[in-house]
Amino acid sequence: MQQLTPNGGITNQELAEQLYNMLMREIEPDLLTYNIPKLDEYYVGETEQEHKNRMDRYESSYKKFEQAHDAFFNHVINEVKRAQQNTLHSKEEQDRDAETASLSSTLDQIHSV
Repeated sequence: MQQLTPNGGITNQELAEQLYNMLMREIEPDLLTYNIPKLDEYYVGETEQEHKNRMDRYESSYKKFEQAHDAFFNHVINEVKRAQQNTLHSKEEQDRDAETASLSSTLDQIHSV
């Protein structure tokens, strides 16, 4: 699949990781992409119960992440739709203004005859 490079050359993967981290940062910092590889080292001395509690917390965090993800993208989709509608409305107004000017010019020519 071709990698898009919006925003100064950022790849889809980099963008996805940034969005993930942006949403997850408020939910569970342990689960940020750059923290996950360090978790075993960080929690090396935890008990079995502490590990279970942490896994339960992570499971809850991923559920919260899904909700935040859905809300974020619904908001983005609505903003894109609004921008599209505004752009189309603006174009319609420009076309209407051009047609009005053309019609006015034609009427002026008719009246000058």
